[in-house]
Amino acid sequence: YPFGMLTPGRNWSAGSGGDYGWGFGGHEKIDEVQGTGNVVDMGDRWLLTRLGRTPKPDSKAKKYPGISPYTYALNSPLIVIDPDGKVIKIITQDPEFRGYILNQLQKLTDEELSIDANGVIQIVHSAENPSKSFGTSLINQLVTSENTHFILQSTIGDNYSRPLIGGEEAASDGRGIGTTIVIDPNSNVMVTDQDDVDRINPKLIVLGHELIHSSHADNGEQEPELADPEGDNYPVKFGSGIPLTKEEIKTREKENILRKEQGVTNLRKVSGPNKASELPAIEITPEDDKK
Repeated sequence: YPFGMLTPGRNWSAGSGGDYGWGFGGHEKIDEVQGTGNVVDMGDRWLLTRLGRTPKPDSKAKKYPGISPYTYALNSPLIVIDPDGKVIKIITQDPEFRGYILNQLQKLTDEELSIDANGVIQIVHSAENPSKSFGTSLINQLVTSENTHFILQSTIGDNYSRPLIGGEEAASDGRGIGTTIVIDPNSNVMVTDQDDVDRINPKLIVLGHELIHSSHADNGEQEPELADPEGDNYPVKFGSGIPLTKEEIKTREKENILRKEQGVTNLRKVSGPNKASELPAIEITPEDDKK
């Protein structure tokens, strides 16, 4: 069962002189409380494996306002673990993706990074005079933040950063919140440069762009409202008649700082005038209308 409840008739205890003392997630079993395998001690909290709930609220609950404080691992025990009942950490089953993310993050910063067995990024050595000052500061902020930022793999072309469930207000009202960053290493993201040429965005910059969104959420400084409709604040190609958000515009502006630090000579065109009126009108003939 997903939260560690023993399957009747399909479980086995090993050991001599007493049963094996460890249960779901490597936590110590407390069989004398509610029977064999029904309660495990996570350190800060107990987990009731039959319910998938804890009798004590999470001490870090304020980080996850959209989740009940009595849940375990964001209700996602197949991809998330909670090693001590406090901080949630992501596990990826794909070591290639884990290595890919570490390698990309390392390129963005002058500080030396490592990744532990739970998939947590750590700073091993700091940099006193970084040449990549913006990227170094960006990665340092997210790694050392009290908020947790998850990086998950997509296989359908998704690349985005979003505040944790229920944390949209905290991402913009100054409180700050963790984020979920979704990256597809195999996707090709098209952008328009300042010479109006469409180019594939370097994968390193795609990740950096989403990390910038996450840094804004981490500080509670996201700006989800739309930009001034009277300005050149629309998508560069084929505008929909709706301006970009202020958040997207300032993130694209900071993306260009990363581009310069990484030696990407083609800077991104941030926004442009509304081009919706330039699109050809859709004509529906009587024959089309009958289809």
